[in-house]
Amino acid sequence: SYRVTATNTSGCSVNLDNTYSISISGLNVPVITEGGATVTTVTGCSGDNVTLGLSATEAGVDYNWFSKADASSAWVPITTSSATSVTVTTSSIVKVEATKANCTTKESAEVTVTLTSLDKPTLAFVDTEVCLGSDIELEVTNYNPAYTYTFSSTSTGAPSLAPSSTTGIYSGTSTTASTGLTYSVTASTSGGCTSDVGTSTAVVVVNGPDKTKSLAFTP
Repeated sequence: SYRVTATNTSGCSVNLDNTYSISISGLNVPVITEGGATVTTVTGCSGDNVTLGLSATEAGVDYNWFSKADASSAWVPITTSSATSVTVTTSSIVKVEATKANCTTKESAEVTVTLTSLDKPTLAFVDTEVCLGSDIELEVTNYNPAYTYTFSSTSTGAPSLAPSSTTGIYSGTSTTASTGLTYSVTASTSGGCTSDVGTSTAVVVVNGPDKTKSLAFTP
């Protein structure tokens, strides 16, 4: 608080009765967190909900959140009123602004949220009919070397498939004749993201003649 003293040219002074109080309030730069930890980048999978919060809040301060799709895009508000946390569902860049009456707005560091989306694998048999004992070859037509592909089948006699020497083609040796084998496949990343399930059309395994039997001819 302050008190004013009046002094004349003769050196006489008097303290004025009124005292004046001045309140000086600071405004801290907001810090964005995820799971309680300060972050500048957050990664996840498509469909995830990423919750961003603040390391600390101040009374009387409004926190307004903004996002943009990429570095060249314009900022758009995420919230229409003050909020201490937001949920992000798409890949974007996020910031928060702290505002308080009579104070300069303080802006957080930007946080980049990346949610990986995997294409559903599409499948095609190299041959739709093979002989028993031959390899069944299944191609991932939209193959991505960054993904791991996991195959399964509910068809009786369907062999397990493993990567072949040709990129994007998986093969296994047929052991049972069948009128139609089908497979399902999912793509996944090292970060734990998984695609929707892709399915194949059917492959027919033909049981050829038994080579161990001799053939008799009548002249």
